[in-house]
Amino acid sequence: MSRQRPILALMLFFLTFCCLESVIVQAAGRNDPAPALPVAAGSRLALVIGNDYANEAKPLTHPGHDADDLRNTLRGLGFEVIGGNQQNLAQMQASVRGFGDRLKPGKVGLFYFAGYGVQVQGKNYLIPAGSGIQRQEEVADRAIEADRILAAMESAGADVNLLILDASRDYPLARSENDGVAGLAPMEVRKGTLVAFAARPGTRSHEGKGRNSLYTGALLKYLTQPGIKVEGVFKRVRVEVVQQSRDQQIPWEGSGLLTDFCFSGCGGSASAIKGPVTTNTPSAPINTKKSAPAKSRETFTDCPGCPEMVRLPGGVFWMGSPPHESGRVQNELRHQVTVAAFAISKYEVTRGQFAAFAAETGYPTDPSCWTYEKESWRLHPERDWRTPGYDQGDRHPVVCVDVEDAEAYARWLGKKTGHGYRLPTEAEWEYAARAGTETPRYWDSKESPCDYANVADRTAQRAFSWGEKSYVHDCEDGVVHTAKVGMFQPNRFGLHDMLGNVWEWTCSAYDDKYGGAENLCTSDAETLRVYRSSSWLNQPARVRAALRYKDEATFRSHTLGFRLAREHDPAR
Repeated sequence: MSRQRPILALMLFFLTFCCLESVIVQAAGRNDPAPALPVAAGSRLALVIGNDYANEAKPLTHPGHDADDLRNTLRGLGFEVIGGNQQNLAQMQASVRGFGDRLKPGKVGLFYFAGYGVQVQGKNYLIPAGSGIQRQEEVADRAIEADRILAAMESAGADVNLLILDASRDYPLARSENDGVAGLAPMEVRKGTLVAFAARPGTRSHEGKGRNSLYTGALLKYLTQPGIKVEGVFKRVRVEVVQQSRDQQIPWEGSGLLTDFCFSGCGGSASAIKGPVTTNTPSAPINTKKSAPAKSRETFTDCPGCPEMVRLPGGVFWMGSPPHESGRVQNELRHQVTVAAFAISKYEVTRGQFAAFAAETGYPTDPSCWTYEKESWRLHPERDWRTPGYDQGDRHPVVCVDVEDAEAYARWLGKKTGHGYRLPTEAEWEYAARAGTETPRYWDSKESPCDYANVADRTAQRAFSWGEKSYVHDCEDGVVHTAKVGMFQPNRFGLHDMLGNVWEWTCSAYDDKYGGAENLCTSDAETLRVYRSSSWLNQPARVRAALRYKDEATFRSHTLGFRLAREHDPAR
């Protein structure tokens, strides 16, 4: 296949600096503490139910999706999750009974229900599937009283009890029986418990237009952000729902918690609060004036010389870029994606690590690589990972490698260690790069990009004799080509060079519209493969977490390398 089209595109991206707008970055959650791994499975238990009421008088669109997505997210955060969808009265009663029996002191208990809720005489009831309820007098016998669920949780003595109801919907009771009674009634909140409603008492919630309801969509977004106390999570959810609904829906919480608890981070466990406890009080405002210092998550190596790996919990995040992001490309469709727990290498795979593999296996590589020399790109027949056209040492990232080269290294490492090494999926890569942020880059816009990434800056401008009007980063990192891995500050997950230095292969096939391929690996050698990040040759508009490139699996460039992922090991 001809190389002319990809290289013309590369030349336009790399060299047409003067035609691009500046990237304006507004970092979010900059005062959040650095994350820690979630607590071990068994200390967190969740009962999640989503009722769509299919084939009934007024079916719902979102509850099944909401419940499914929340289950995946909670599992990634260390919860054991029970419960199902479309549960009838007997099934809901059995689920609640079993949930209460399994909660114990020292545990965190979470109950979530998506579906219809109704208040009758000041009490809240959750409507089972197939209930056949038509009148108020039928509700008490054919529905689940929310206070009984709360009582079962509290009597178990768990340290933290969370009751989350996305049920502020207009249930179709006979109008004469329910006129003027909207949403849910306020609930008494006792110590150790937090109750959260999708809409404040006496008001109805809005469904939203995507896969998830407006409320649960916001909840999924913020549950996985590291280091935020539970009250802060619901504060962020409330702010987003109010904004998205244009003040028509205001979520409500009542809190009697006596412990600090974070879904992700805060050391992973609940700790007692010293001092008075207040209830129904909004959490503190989000401070966005300064970036939180980056601290590494748990790291490990499987053998001497193996890449250092960082453990990441699974979760749901916003992948892609919003329409207003400067430099945005059409294929960066913004959507929510769930990733399972996995590990990823702290640094890009180095030349020294790849050399050890090549020496032990005698692995051959083709001596050809695309290089940028004398202000132009060419396929150089004598360039390879050993001679990329500039000086490198063992601590520099390996470049001039194609997908097969990277996957051969991963297979060798897997055979050597007995663990499942591979390239990351495109979704895993962006999840790791963002580290809980939703901004174009993972650092504060007021901080110098040259502190975080090896990119096209004033150093490169002089080295390549680019004109003064060339649009480069207005800073100097002192590096022209690749930098040694780890020279620049990491993101909040403790990962280095997730932007800048070299592009990185993924195992995912390219899909222009993000049809699910971003969360899968492909073995099809003929399909176009995605590579992500940016390199030492990229200007600001190209140094963004959402940016995507594609090429044939046999493509090699001296701006392109890789890092590895590893399957989650529950035993660790």
